Amino acid sequence: MARKQDNDSARQPEPAQEARGDALRREMAKPTIASVTTMVCLTCGAEQFFERGVPAGLKCPRCGSSVFRTFDTPTERDEATIAHLEEEARSVQYGDASPQTAPEDVRDLEMQ
Repeated sequence: MARKQDNDSARQPEPAQEARGDALRREMAKPTIASVTTMVCLTCGAEQFFERGVPAGLKCPRCGSSVFRTFDTPTERDEATIAHLEEEARSVQYGDASPQTAPEDVRDLEMQ
């Protein structure tokens, strides 16, 4: 006697559908690493940190400015994050006008 298989057990799992259009844009916009958003005030340098979204109409609590520079600050360590941060790091040595810039490359704007 042939044994009848359940329809559920005989079904193969359906392949995942590829995201397209708006769904693809939303998927690509998701952060790939766990991070917090750091907002740095361009006027005074005050920092604010946000785990979810940045509120609309954000103002600096110190100076009241509404112009910020945005950074994603990783919250978990992994090799890719460490490598990226090392590549993006700036030299902060005293007297260094800019990383990888020789003194003859920098001109004084006040000199005429």
